[in-house]
Amino acid sequence: MGLSEKMSAMMELLRLINTDDLIKETSYKSWTSLDGTSIIATDSNTYFIALELLAIKNSTIASRFSRKTIYKFIEDRLPTIKRSGEIPVSAEIFFSELLEQQPTSMTITVPISGIRLDDGIREFELACFNFGYLQDLEMPLANQKGIYISTIISEVYDKEIAYEKAENAFLNFGKLIVFLAGKQDKSILIETGLPLKPDMSHELMYVSTNSYQIRDAKGFMSTGDIRNKTIEKIPVNNPFFTSREELGKLWGLYERKHTGAKLQDLKARILNTALALGESASTKDMRNSILYTCIALEVLFSHNDAALFQKSIGQNVADLFAFIVAKDVNGRKHVAKLTKKVYGMRSAIVHGGDKELSNDNITVNHFMRGALTELLTAERFKDTKRLSTIYDMMQDAQYSY
Repeated sequence: MGLSEKMSAMMELLRLINTDDLIKETSYKSWTSLDGTSIIATDSNTYFIALELLAIKNSTIASRFSRKTIYKFIEDRLPTIKRSGEIPVSAEIFFSELLEQQPTSMTITVPISGIRLDDGIREFELACFNFGYLQDLEMPLANQKGIYISTIISEVYDKEIAYEKAENAFLNFGKLIVFLAGKQDKSILIETGLPLKPDMSHELMYVSTNSYQIRDAKGFMSTGDIRNKTIEKIPVNNPFFTSREELGKLWGLYERKHTGAKLQDLKARILNTALALGESASTKDMRNSILYTCIALEVLFSHNDAALFQKSIGQNVADLFAFIVAKDVNGRKHVAKLTKKVYGMRSAIVHGGDKELSNDNITVNHFMRGALTELLTAERFKDTKRLSTIYDMMQDAQYSY
């Protein structure tokens, strides 16, 4: 079905009425005109299906622009088409205004809480991210003093897409910081947007206040308290986070990915594993933390797609994990046993089992940091580009007895 047929079907869903009668209608979507008439969608559910079919009609448009932008473009033109009866004959003609747009680079800047700049630095650059003080911006983003983060999104057609990509990049920045910090105690909080978390000092920020009470079995209150939660802001210009050595090589990998470069198999796995581990360490939900640990394991150690659907995936992952991170037989046995235990919890979560959960995945997260360090720095992996090469190395070691 071509665009003209889809548009004709859309027109059948629209009805012209007097604006005074609009209050009697139950339609979710309507357009009001100055001439005293309005157009309404007679069936909202069918209308939104028809709108989606129009939005995806041209694959180029669908790939370059957000649904929000495409929907608005279509809906802004529907009243004119309904009133005139002139149905566009093709998607290329209808979307010509969007198709003629050229890609450009956009810099997205937002307020950020949870980080700081030390040593009197006013501006700082880390990989594809820039930082500075809100009050130094030409156009203010907030009434509060604070820090901003910005990044450049290249070759983009739509501001909405640019913002979505930037938001994802800012989330990944936070995950990488948590991963590099190596802390599994939820003591790092990095958020973008307003309102900013209030400063307690240059180093500390206020997060929240909570009150609670505890009663004994007889109903008598034994404890009550009000607690203010404060968190130390991360010094992003500290060499601990900025070094490009060892795990700090992740910044270079992320910068390349952000600019559209294609990473080699193993490098892409390492970066995506670090992001998953950062999410695992950040989330407050134990189930999500366990799932993201398992995602990290599968991203790094699943050596073929079929393995993802095999019953022995835990064993497959555990074998490679132990080969990389452990130094002796007992260490390999311990890592493998722990990994399979975490996979057992994963299965219980995914399949609705009632297996008791634990935070053993946190220990796995620590071992995974060691595995990534080994892959990034060890001499034996210096020229390795694909996980399949490591798998072959493991098999050679297993059969050399």
